[in-house]
Amino acid sequence: MNFIRLLSQRLAKVEREHSGFGHTWSYHRLAKTLLRLAEEHGVNTPKGAALPLRLTHEELANLIGTTRETVTTQMGRFRRMGMVRREGKTLHLNVSRLRRLVRDER
Repeated sequence: MNFIRLLSQRLAKVEREHSGFGHTWSYHRLAKTLLRLAEEHGVNTPKGAALPLRLTHEELANLIGTTRETVTTQMGRFRRMGMVRREGKTLHLNVSRLRRLVRDER
């Protein structure tokens, strides 16, 4: 029973994450994915949520169902808007700005 419950929870999570792919813009999906990664793996710092993960733009593109070029463009846009900042190998996220973008785009 525990195994079935675990599989059901995972399936429900995957369905929730992928249900909006056809109806949302890539920058919206990228912002939501960055927020989820910050929640699951981020470390709160004075500079924002630090993601210790080393994700390539290709890997992010695979997570949100788009191309590497699109992620590169959107990450540049997020950087100019003050939502993300790279320091060495660490990506710092301005979680409040990302949340505002996700909330405003509904």
